[in-house]
Amino acid sequence: MLCNERSNRDEFAAKRTVNEKLVYIYLFLQWWQSQGKSKFMGTCNCPVTSSLPAVELVQDAPRGRRRGNLYEKYPLLYRRVGQTSKRPRGYTATTIDRKFLENYFITNFTEYVAIRNILIMRIADELGWRRTSINSLRCEQFSDDRLRAMTERGLACVPGNQKFGYRDSFYMPESLVTKVCAFINDTRRNLIREMGWRIPETSGPIFLSARDGNALSDKAISKIFGMGFAASGAPKRAGIKSFRNKFTNDQIGKETIARRDLGLDTSSASIAAAVSMDLGHRSVESIKAYVDANVTKLTSRKRAP
Repeated sequence: MLCNERSNRDEFAAKRTVNEKLVYIYLFLQWWQSQGKSKFMGTCNCPVTSSLPAVELVQDAPRGRRRGNLYEKYPLLYRRVGQTSKRPRGYTATTIDRKFLENYFITNFTEYVAIRNILIMRIADELGWRRTSINSLRCEQFSDDRLRAMTERGLACVPGNQKFGYRDSFYMPESLVTKVCAFINDTRRNLIREMGWRIPETSGPIFLSARDGNALSDKAISKIFGMGFAASGAPKRAGIKSFRNKFTNDQIGKETIARRDLGLDTSSASIAAAVSMDLGHRSVESIKAYVDANVTKLTSRKRAP
């Protein structure tokens, strides 16, 4: 790195660049081994020493188990080179969490509440939206006229409540749009009729409280998912935002693979720039920590359009 004519001859900067590339090499080797190739990576008696394969299995282990430190996962990294100490905050949900919560909602709540909560979870998982953005969706955004304007990319939606007052538009895939419409025209409508509420059936907030028919509050969503994650044994403070973290890691993995297959730049900055748009971030730096510390198993699927 220091010999590169574009280098500023900063030894620490060069070592940080090496560290970044090493992380991607370790992650690729982890993915390669996970595809059923011969075992060459592990904590001992292996050509490549790393705790990454064991970390991947922690999803099936007791929740209290730590995921290991940075240098157990990436032993060859240079140390004390001024690397940023920032790391993604909060618990990252898994596919196992999603399955547990689906069963938890179905088992412990009424049919309407269970379907409502599962739909909220699916939007958070598939789109990575914040709690307030999901809860700001309205029935009018899924009217017949709006559905006729849907394209192959999906239905363009502008959540009414976005961080910093942004008015960004996001595409909701047709499969998810279908579930939202079914909820509005079936589950939600039946509740309103059964309870005798004088509430518009095809307008207003999508997600209603089963108790009084008022719009579900953001705090209620936090409480619902906080209790659900607690029942699963997840760490403290795990909640609906854990699915945004999952979405971020999933998109980083897809973007990395897509760029690698197309021969494009796979640096942290390039990946962060692409994924930040999916998350509605203006600043690339806001998710760079996720890219740098991402340990999500890489997949062979290309990123969806």
